[in-house]
Amino acid sequence: MTIFRQSTQIIIRLQEYAQQKEVPQWVLFLQKLIFDVEIDIKISLEAANYLLDMNMSSINHHDIYNKIKDDFQNKEIDLSIIDQKYLEDLINKTGVAKNCHELLMGKLYLILSDQSHQKNIIDLLIKIANIEQVKFLNIIKNTFNIKYFDSTQESMKLFSDFWKLSNEYYNKMIFFKNSECLFNMIDCLDDDNPLLRHLSKSWLNQAYQQFEKILDPIYKILFDNNINTKGENDQILIEQEYNCVEIRKSFRRLKNIILNSSVMEFLTKTDVTEKSFLSKKLCTTNSTYLGLLIGISLRFTQGECIDSLSKEFKRENYSVKASSCEFLEFLLNHIENKELLLQCALEINGPIVSLLDIAIVNNDEVMQVQLLSVLKVLYFNSSSVYLKSQQNKNNALSLFKNAKLHECLVKGITSDYFYVREKFIKFTVQCLPRFSKVMNDDEGYTLFFQIGGTFVEKLTECVERRIEIEKKGRKD
Repeated sequence: MTIFRQSTQIIIRLQEYAQQKEVPQWVLFLQKLIFDVEIDIKISLEAANYLLDMNMSSINHHDIYNKIKDDFQNKEIDLSIIDQKYLEDLINKTGVAKNCHELLMGKLYLILSDQSHQKNIIDLLIKIANIEQVKFLNIIKNTFNIKYFDSTQESMKLFSDFWKLSNEYYNKMIFFKNSECLFNMIDCLDDDNPLLRHLSKSWLNQAYQQFEKILDPIYKILFDNNINTKGENDQILIEQEYNCVEIRKSFRRLKNIILNSSVMEFLTKTDVTEKSFLSKKLCTTNSTYLGLLIGISLRFTQGECIDSLSKEFKRENYSVKASSCEFLEFLLNHIENKELLLQCALEINGPIVSLLDIAIVNNDEVMQVQLLSVLKVLYFNSSSVYLKSQQNKNNALSLFKNAKLHECLVKGITSDYFYVREKFIKFTVQCLPRFSKVMNDDEGYTLFFQIGGTFVEKLTECVERRIEIEKKGRKD
């Protein structure tokens, strides 16, 4: 191996003194060493390394070197130096063109599972990816195409190997910004095949130290599609259409990540560094991944279309509102630190109550129930710390003294929709004891009288209606 290495270096350096305009035979010899399936893998990798170094070098300005580089990246490889069955298999699995550059990328990616040479392979892959990263990512994406592989399992294992090795040796490099192949792995978290779910979950949990590389592409979709026009009553006016399908997918992916990993600790403790995310004006002041995710979820829940947008988009936007509200409830429900949850409640309680009031006015029973579920998490899950300190007690009091909240509860328990009315009654009955913990006697009495009086009145109406129905039944 030492003789081969030294000989190759000498030949490469001597080439600038050679009087020839065509690609020399020794380049074809290196290519043959790379792709010959009978050659020892150490020699193949060594040959690939020299060929890459020569094509990446900035000191070789001679015409012959430019010719070699051009052929390497663009010209179809000499088919006589490569086994046709191997070539066909390589192209089918990776979707590469027949030039040496892409074929080499495809070969290196497919042999990542060779553990005895993984360091050398990942070094070469990083070198070649730096030449043309887009083509390299397309190769990874192609391996997820079901027609190329007998099983998605193989493509997932290759991706996991590349993720692990690239982060182990090149942890500052980011390959998968807004990448389809990254989302393919995440989407397998809820696949029907339990083996694919296991592979996806294993990959996700080995990435726990670099969750930002997984989360940032999803956050980018959410923030790029976010409309910032401020409306009235805590609504956000949407003046142009956005990709509703991608937003719903993003919330589903985030939910699956939370369910299948320890990412909540990361979300809670890690500040976002991406400036484009931080530049958005959200109702939350917390700059952690959790704070921004709560803010952007609420923002999509607040989104209302202007009249000029199409009916079809308005329907799609409504589904996004429902999805984001449902995700917000899910996210808040997974906050284990109750004092942190109380802080979150202070920031979003006002907008949530305003949206609830709008939903009641618009007779939107779906959003009424969903928003009520969010408030239930905010109030009930944080109630254990209300009396832990005077500050907590004051914070809880500021939540419950919201006059609009009291109005919503009164309206809700008189709703014409039985299911909605039942939800409001149950929520109110569970809330009142928690209110009493932090309110003084006069405040509590006034509130209980207002809500309790309406509750008794509604209950009386229900009893009277039931009596009338029974009387009518006896007459019939």
